[in-house]
Amino acid sequence: MPLVRILEEIRDLEHGSAVTNLTIGPAQENAGPLHYQATMIGPNGSPFEDGIYVLDILFRENHPFSPPVIKCLTRIFHPNIGEDGNIYIGILHHRWNPCLTIEKTLLSIQSLLSSPDADTPSPGNSIAACVFLQNRTEYETIVRECTQKYAM
Repeated sequence: MPLVRILEEIRDLEHGSAVTNLTIGPAQENAGPLHYQATMIGPNGSPFEDGIYVLDILFRENHPFSPPVIKCLTRIFHPNIGEDGNIYIGILHHRWNPCLTIEKTLLSIQSLLSSPDADTPSPGNSIAACVFLQNRTEYETIVRECTQKYAM
């Protein structure tokens, strides 16, 4: 049953990909039916603009009752994304809801790029959080440099 739902969610995401700037496909040839890779374009008007971010997605056997495990494979400077690529957003952890789809989840991550949650303590990138809170101009400069270097 989870595979049917996953395939429906992927089909729905593909239909709206021109609007959302999100794409998804199998992670590798032999990855298995629950392992995918998505690409996300950085939001317009943000220092992540035009960057292409690759995300690794592993659906769990009991999907949609547990959140997928999503990791950013593209190096990124962000308060809520660790250097290891782990993404710290509530919907991937304690705020997961079975009504959420992969498209809504990826859109939330895309939105997080524009609106970091640096006030909430998370094990993400504490250096990025400090710079974001203390000097927004410097933060945006670093993000643009990282986007140019790693996401284009």
